[in-house]
Amino acid sequence: MECALKSGISKQFKADDFPELQTVRDSYTHNLPKLLVIAGLKQQLHNDGQTHSQLLSNWAIVTRWSEAARYQHHITQATAQALYEAVTENQTGVLSWLKNFM
Repeated sequence: MECALKSGISKQFKADDFPELQTVRDSYTHNLPKLLVIAGLKQQLHNDGQTHSQLLSNWAIVTRWSEAARYQHHITQATAQALYEAVTENQTGVLSWLKNFM
């Protein structure tokens, strides 16, 4: 998810321009809600979530992830499955939605 959001952010940068320094600095984060804002997609998520409420539910699941979770070995299979489905679901998965802006 982080890479997909950062891909969307990088599309904002023009080949012959220097990106705004603060945007670059702010992009050095694992915080998905912050990356969503930097990518300029927060309002779009809200708008699309009005039509597809499951998208917002999936976003809520995805944002519970943190980079520290990579090192946690006590995650349950149900939690892992919920995260996987929130990311990959065809119609309202967060990655499926993000692909529209990459």
